[in-house]
Amino acid sequence: MPIQVKKEIDFFTIDEQRAFISVAKDYANYPQFRLILETGMRTSELIGLQWKNVDFEKKEIHIRRTLEYRYSLKKWTWGPPKTNHGIRIIKMTEKAYEILMAVKNGHSNINDRTPEEFKDIVFLNRTGFPTKNSTYDAAFAEDV
Repeated sequence: MPIQVKKEIDFFTIDEQRAFISVAKDYANYPQFRLILETGMRTSELIGLQWKNVDFEKKEIHIRRTLEYRYSLKKWTWGPPKTNHGIRIIKMTEKAYEILMAVKNGHSNINDRTPEEFKDIVFLNRTGFPTKNSTYDAAFAEDV
């Protein structure tokens, strides 16, 4: 059996985060980008984040599952977090709390085309559907 080498995770430095935020603030997905930086969530965890898993009183985000668009299947698929440690509780920073409160109190993109299974999702795009993984991944790869 071949030896598996763990891929080293490449985190943004503080300066890289500041540079990213300064560019990202002009994009419609800025709240999502900022929440990823504040919490360390994976994009699939952010996409599948539901309001029932956000506890404003305790300032906690409960990560229970992920949501990804599978191009090969041409459909959205729910799944478990990537690792055994993926099911977890994330304590909100003040900024994360502010972002989620603003989204909760802001304009909802739920419309008559939004499937029932997506109506509790925190971040929906203007068509009433979750934003595909590739949108976030491309932005982070290119620093927006």
